[in-house]
Amino acid sequence: MSDQWSSIPGDRPPSPPSVPPGWTGASGPVVAPPVVGAGPPLPTLPAPAPSGAPGGPNRTGLIITAMAVVIILLAAGLTFALVRRGDDVTATAPATTSTTARKGTTSTTARPTTTTVAPTTTAPAPPPTTVPAGPAATQAEVEAAVAEIVPFVEKERDLTFKTPVKVELLDDAAFNERLLADFDESKEELEKTSATLKALGLIDPKVDLVAAEKELLSLGVLGFYDPETTALVVRGHQLTPYTKQTLAHELVHALDGQWFDLVRKDLEDKKDESVFGFKAVVEGNARRIENIYQQQMSPADKAARDKEEAQYAQAATSALGDVPLILLNLLSAPYELGTPLVEALLDAGGNEALGQAITTSPDTSTQVMHPEKFLTKVPRVPVDKPQADGKEVTDGVFGELATSLTLADGAAADADRAADGWAGDWYVVWKDASQADCIRIHYKMVSAQDLTELETAYKAWAQKHKGATVAKQGDLLEVTRCSSGGGGGRSPL
Repeated sequence: MSDQWSSIPGDRPPSPPSVPPGWTGASGPVVAPPVVGAGPPLPTLPAPAPSGAPGGPNRTGLIITAMAVVIILLAAGLTFALVRRGDDVTATAPATTSTTARKGTTSTTARPTTTTVAPTTTAPAPPPTTVPAGPAATQAEVEAAVAEIVPFVEKERDLTFKTPVKVELLDDAAFNERLLADFDESKEELEKTSATLKALGLIDPKVDLVAAEKELLSLGVLGFYDPETTALVVRGHQLTPYTKQTLAHELVHALDGQWFDLVRKDLEDKKDESVFGFKAVVEGNARRIENIYQQQMSPADKAARDKEEAQYAQAATSALGDVPLILLNLLSAPYELGTPLVEALLDAGGNEALGQAITTSPDTSTQVMHPEKFLTKVPRVPVDKPQADGKEVTDGVFGELATSLTLADGAAADADRAADGWAGDWYVVWKDASQADCIRIHYKMVSAQDLTELETAYKAWAQKHKGATVAKQGDLLEVTRCSSGGGGGRSPL
């Protein structure tokens, strides 16, 4: 899914993984320039994200949003894992990391990890009331905690801060206002993402995606790093071990921001998955170090952290309400898939390889999901834009991740395998005469066998999605569907 799928507006909040243009969000979330930094994921709940799904950055640059998008990512992580494995979505204990060998490769991809976060509510609201009670930290206390964590982050990142990190401690009202300051600018991209998701049947036609996105953002974000102002913005909250863990995550963004350009306006108008690839590297790196920070905690702090994480998970379970699962998936993808990518980069070329990847990041979700394809620079095969049978809404690269997530919606336990072997695609979304949202995707795969497997999986998916048509011609596969269940206005291919 291209960067335009970004589902989170503004660069501040965690952005969804890149998704096909127009999906705005999950990264992408959103709209303006790419956003980076949606704090470490929280306790895991359910959620994977398509990379070709709507998601474009917001405002002016990838905002590293984060700190603890606590509830959201939290819920997202588990969701991502469960959805991708085709399991029932249930919120229980944090998912454990597992590896799945992908067809045709010798690499493995870690699926669900344990800390993920993601916001969810309706209007700007404070963190869940189940969060440990206690006096909010003072500015001096937060700055002292930051000073304590800085040496750890520098050591693990193998870089040093050039200047002290500016910390802004805000009360709930001021924090939410700052967090959602650019939300309205993302509405157009979110509406494109909404049309894409509705055309595929991933969300109900009646769902207000803009409201759901705002809900997610306002619920559980504890803080975020803004690469444009270079400020670490923190919500007034008790300074717990869990909060310090999120500070470690955000400080990684702050450190990277002093050495690399995290305001990537150059990715803003791309219709491929560049935003998702960038977020995967940046968030994967921050999550990696955040996890190490967690592992070195004292037994008492670990116990307190685990308890708070469980409380957030419980709160998320009840707070997510009607928020579409796909949103959580989109939000968590950069974290879930970015961590193993970063580890592969470090294994292959150390800190230098990681730095190069931040500057020249993956431009397809395939390169993120299969690190060896990024390391060997396997390019996306060009595919011509499909015909739109009505007023065009958006178009771009759908991607392997978005394909896998789409197929997992009601069809196949083998969704990952069917999407594996992706070589390139292009999709277009339009409004038909009845104002239904329609989508058409043209795929090319690495081999004829890969194409046949994708066709088989999509035909199984089509049986559960009224009106969908799947047709193969030569080395091209076409998938068409309208939210009304119509056929898209013409015979396939």
